[in-house]
Amino acid sequence: MQTQEYIQEQELGNLLRYWRRQRGKSQLDLSLDTEISQRPLSFVESGRITPSRNLLMTVGTPQSVTAQELGIERMFPLDPESTSE
Repeated sequence: MQTQEYIQEQELGNLLRYWRRQRGKSQLDLSLDTEISQRPLSFVESGRITPSRNLLMTVGTPQSVTAQELGIERMFPLDPESTSE
């Protein structure tokens, strides 16, 4: 049986792959644009690792993909206490 976390990782990887392909980018192109090694990008897309919120935002920015489109807000909700000053 698959855990909810595993399903979310697969979903996130699929979304990242979808948006990368929509922009006509290879993993290598995205790696060069973001200065993130191609290996972790591949691992995220395959669901082998759970990326940090920061990594997802870094990957999404050059592709003009919003946090909402990548599902970042759902998977990594902001802590209300950390944003209030």
